[in-house]
Amino acid sequence: MTYTRTLSHLGVACLTPDSAARTCGPYWYCVDDYSTPQTAFRTRLAFEQWLTLRGLTLDRELPPRGTPDFIRIQGALQVSLWIDRAAFDALEGTPIVALQNGAYSLAKVSHGVEHHLNPNVADRPIFDNWTCRELEDAGRAHEIPAPIAGRIG
Repeated sequence: MTYTRTLSHLGVACLTPDSAARTCGPYWYCVDDYSTPQTAFRTRLAFEQWLTLRGLTLDRELPPRGTPDFIRIQGALQVSLWIDRAAFDALEGTPIVALQNGAYSLAKVSHGVEHHLNPNVADRPIFDNWTCRELEDAGRAHEIPAPIAGRIG
């Protein structure tokens, strides 16, 4: 069984230095859907990779870091949660590390869909948070490190 939700009213809040300092990142780019927080990024590279891998675009150019703005994201994103490990492994798509349920785990993105393994999957791979933060911040979320728990494929 797969649970899928569609995020169709996405936008990004570009934060000021004072606002970013009050986040746990500090996060400069905060993505929401109908004003519900979805994800956030510490670097422009990480945010741009997130958009590109999911086939999303912005209404206009991002301002320089620290300039307050809210920009609409064009396109919709489906997020699917898989309980069947074999079905997840068979999915086509770009493997990435993604934060899900408080841990960096394996995900796949393809054609506007982001696929995650359900946290209840016993052998769901979990990766080191610091390693994944560095990869994500550098726009390299597609580079999969060795898991610290679970297995890949």
